[in-house]
Amino acid sequence: LGNYGTKKKGLEFMDPVLKSSCPQNEFLRYLHVGLLCVQEDASIRPTMSFVALMLKSDESTISLSTP
Repeated sequence: LGNYGTKKKGLEFMDPVLKSSCPQNEFLRYLHVGLLCVQEDASIRPTMSFVALMLKSDESTISLSTP
């Protein structure tokens, strides 16, 4: 999670309403993808096709970093 650090800190961003319907690891993956998309340097942001791939892939089959 980059500057956001630990899993615990990432979960602080999770809306309490989601806690019963969204697995924590899935939320953290979505948060990570979102953070990749808003990096200050646009040249290191993932492409939209890679974002779509990251969002629909099983987390164990793809690295959550820019290609």
